[in-house]
Amino acid sequence: MNSATLNRVIYQCFSPYGISLQKEAFNFLKESISDLNLNSVKDVQSWLTSVASEVLSREFSLNLKKKDLELIFTELINKSASKDLVVDNNKTTADLKDINPYFQVIDLFNITPIKNLIGCQGNEFLIFGMLTEMVEGKIHLEDPDAYVELSFNEISEKGPGVYTLNCFVFCYGYYDDEKIFNVSKIFMPPIEDREQTIMSQDFFVGKKEETFQDIKDLKLLENSFDVSIVILSDVWLDKPIVFTKLRTMFEGYNDNPPLAFIFIGSFISTPYKMDGSDQDNYTESFNHLADLISEYPSIAKASIFVFVPGSNDPLNSQQEILPKKQISEIFYFKLKLKVENLIFTTNPCRIKYFTLELVIFKDYFKNRILRNCIFSPEEKNGELQTQFLKTVLSQAHLVPLPTKLRPTYWMYDHCLRLNSLPHLLCLADIGETFWDDTLAKGTIVCNPGVFSNDFKFLFYRPSENTIEAAQIP
Repeated sequence: MNSATLNRVIYQCFSPYGISLQKEAFNFLKESISDLNLNSVKDVQSWLTSVASEVLSREFSLNLKKKDLELIFTELINKSASKDLVVDNNKTTADLKDINPYFQVIDLFNITPIKNLIGCQGNEFLIFGMLTEMVEGKIHLEDPDAYVELSFNEISEKGPGVYTLNCFVFCYGYYDDEKIFNVSKIFMPPIEDREQTIMSQDFFVGKKEETFQDIKDLKLLENSFDVSIVILSDVWLDKPIVFTKLRTMFEGYNDNPPLAFIFIGSFISTPYKMDGSDQDNYTESFNHLADLISEYPSIAKASIFVFVPGSNDPLNSQQEILPKKQISEIFYFKLKLKVENLIFTTNPCRIKYFTLELVIFKDYFKNRILRNCIFSPEEKNGELQTQFLKTVLSQAHLVPLPTKLRPTYWMYDHCLRLNSLPHLLCLADIGETFWDDTLAKGTIVCNPGVFSNDFKFLFYRPSENTIEAAQIP
């Protein structure tokens, strides 16, 4: 590896964490990497990530000195020796868990590019790619260079998840003389915990560069405020009973207003008619809500009200395309006058509270995904919900479907991605209220349910990153 490439790799590995190197430390680092015989860029990046992890876990200055690097290198080399670290141009075989807590140890597999299957009939391979339909009625797996037709007639094992077109999967099986890959095992990529992703880069929209000290300060502020966020979905403002229940809820929070109320649409029970006949009724619904909130001055002044549109709300002529625009101001002008902190936002939307990141998404995606799955998922022991959630988290995308099944503005597809996973992922859909914090470390996945049916909502505490359900009697 030439000097210029090594300089670039060192900068890329340390700069995201606010770590800088003094000149002597930088030269020592380059010499030490040469002595370790790390020949590939991937091996160098793995080693430097381990070094960065050690720096962040100690009380070292982020303007790193040579003596600090010498200490870290000595300890890492000793640990590596005890684990029989073997490095070559292709792979590293070792238990790196003790070196870097963000590494997970898995069995090593050789993934074969699809183009390399040609001429290897009868042999078994592990291939990786995206499920596609290159020819109508036939499922293919596509990678950056080629594609191959799949046969599931001999499948014996399916990993958890709901498999649809556009999903990235691993397939294990053999390539036959008819140029068909016969799948015996299929499984999705492992869910990557938030901290694992952030060790390389944080993709959260709107994130600014933050040093390690900035993050520590924000975390202290975050934990010092005992606030709460109330999340409701399908708040149908054209139903009188909904206003009765909202009044009861506001009375309960009047003495101790939450940080925010997140109202998720739809805000009417039937689709908005684009001919304009529903405009007055829709506007009047928000006027009634403005009058109700103004009866509780402490809430109107202290709480932030966030409104996320649903499928029935007036957006534009292309209502089924994601992401969706916010509701027009002409419908909530009175509400804007009576509520100090008011935000009408897009669907999906992203919220940041100090170091915590929240993603709110409203869609009837569960039934849509189940209608378009390649083979029916197992429904034993009520695990269907878990399999569906694992699909979303494993694919790191809110809608792992082709655009013909779920239209998306291609230029804004990044708004639907989940790299890295947020602390709270709210998937507002029809169905029972639920939450799960076991699928990915540091991430809670939840569904507030339909407020207008059972009057349930979710109560989120950012300082503890916990959530619980509540119901208005």
